[in-house]
Amino acid sequence: MSERKIQMDTIQAIKQAYYEQNASQFDSMHIAPHDEHYKSLVHISNFVESLGIESVLDIGAGTGRGILYFREHHADVKAHGIEPSPDMRARAISKGVSPDSIILARAESLPFANQSFDAICEFGVVHHIRHPEIAVQEMMRVARKAIFLSDSNRFGQGPVWTRWIKLFLYKLGIWPPVDWIKNGGKTYIFGPGDGLFFSYSVYDSLPALAEWSERILLLPVSDEKPSKSLFHPLLTSQHVLLVAIRDTSKPAAPVQAVSP
Repeated sequence: MSERKIQMDTIQAIKQAYYEQNASQFDSMHIAPHDEHYKSLVHISNFVESLGIESVLDIGAGTGRGILYFREHHADVKAHGIEPSPDMRARAISKGVSPDSIILARAESLPFANQSFDAICEFGVVHHIRHPEIAVQEMMRVARKAIFLSDSNRFGQGPVWTRWIKLFLYKLGIWPPVDWIKNGGKTYIFGPGDGLFFSYSVYDSLPALAEWSERILLLPVSDEKPSKSLFHPLLTSQHVLLVAIRDTSKPAAPVQAVSP
């Protein structure tokens, strides 16, 4: 067995154990009224009618927050989700999510045909994925009209000087090895609050989504005070909602498969 396969199996085992242990208390640990992902859901609501969104797939649906939000606020929208943790899926079902609406699957391999849903969304999930580019490619393959990433922004975290350093190292293409050294020879970080996660920014996914779409919006959803910086929200917001909207009157561009 290769070292890479061993590492991936270890990562998956750590994640599954974390969600198995915390599924019953996940909402109290991670969900708060008007938090960053709730703000993202409100923003996404504003696009439902204007884009004619009739179906949504929530990637990493967890305990069903996104699905239940769409059911409450947009009864005509068919909301579905995928979730890799059986324990989290069971918790979602216990809260009233239909078993048919949330299936066991991983973001890196979505069990749906091309352009199956009008919109794809995720809320704080991509930064838990070892190869986010594969997950985003799958979203681009399955989405017809829009993709919404509500997630971390490493460049808006930490003291101001560290934000600039991270951006500089990222632009030089050497942030991954620096991050690996910083984490003691690991590609990931583990903490009791967020489980296992990786260094990620929605800006990492911007080039691919900009090519897929006709319009990109970047909306700050953190609790920071409004910023007058020219680099807002890049260097000012810990969490950002990236909105990618494509023109459905144009033929879909082929999405290239990405290997880990």
